[in-house]
Amino acid sequence: MPTREQMVTAVEAYVEAFAREDVGSLLALFAEDAVVEDPVGSEPRQGRAQYEPFFIGTVGSGAKVTLDGPIRTGPAYAAFAFHVDLMWEGQPMRIDVVDVFHFDAEGKIRHMQAFFGEANFNPVNKDT
Repeated sequence: MPTREQMVTAVEAYVEAFAREDVGSLLALFAEDAVVEDPVGSEPRQGRAQYEPFFIGTVGSGAKVTLDGPIRTGPAYAAFAFHVDLMWEGQPMRIDVVDVFHFDAEGKIRHMQAFFGEANFNPVNKDT
């Protein structure tokens, strides 16, 4: 079972990979057969062949990810709140998200769930 430190390091590496637009480093955090639900309720992407194209498109989109508070951990789980700043349909937008990572024994992400919905999309007013 991964330690708290390993899980926190993985979450921080995930956020940093987004900031650098480094898909390779991000993908290295996941188990080959991982399941990605982003967002929860959408069709799960299972296995690298399914989740890799998703992350290539997401990480290269110019979206900026910022942690909102501490990373919470439990046995083999990490949960963290963050927001994403991006352009959505031509408008600056902030999406408030909570991700939950379930780790395997080697410390790889085996299941990722991203919790957000329509109510979490907030237009950004550039004048404020």
